[in-house]
Amino acid sequence: MQITKDNIENIFNNKIKELTTVTVDNCLDIFVNFYNNNFISEVDTNFPENDMLLFEYGIYDSQDGKVENFTVGLTRQFYIGKNEEGDLFNLQLLLYFDKHNFIGIEPYNRWSDEFSTIEDWTKKIKRTDGFEQTENIIPKSFEIFLTNPGI
Repeated sequence: MQITKDNIENIFNNKIKELTTVTVDNCLDIFVNFYNNNFISEVDTNFPENDMLLFEYGIYDSQDGKVENFTVGLTRQFYIGKNEEGDLFNLQLLLYFDKHNFIGIEPYNRWSDEFSTIEDWTKKIKRTDGFEQTENIIPKSFEIFLTNPGI
C-alpha cells in the first residue's frame, strides 16, 4: 500500500487501535509489518537511509521535567524528496513504563540500516535487556505522533 506523509500517522494509529492489548512485542511486530507493507510516496527508496527504523529504550525525563519513565520507542524516519535534501519526518510510537521496574537497564538504540535485513534488526532487538523486560508488559501509557524535526 502506498501512503503519504499526510496520512501515515492516522493509518498507523488505526493499526495500533486494532490491538486488544498493547505490548512492546506486538507493537514491534505491527511496526515492522507496517514498514514492510506500506510505502511512502515521494520517498526515494534507492537510498536505504531515506526510510529506516529506530528502536530505543532508556529512562528519560518527560517533556514537563517532572516525571521520569522507562520509555521504549519505535521510530520510522523518512525523507520526502532527495536524500537529506528533502524534508525529514519521524513517525514515533513511544511506550511508557514505571521507571522503578527498570533501574539498571542501560539505554539502547539501533537503526535498521546497521543490519543487512529488517529481520536481522528485529532478531537483535528481541534479544536486548529492555525488550525482554518489557515485551509482554502493558505500558502505563503510549503515544503516536509525526514530527518534522527539520523545521
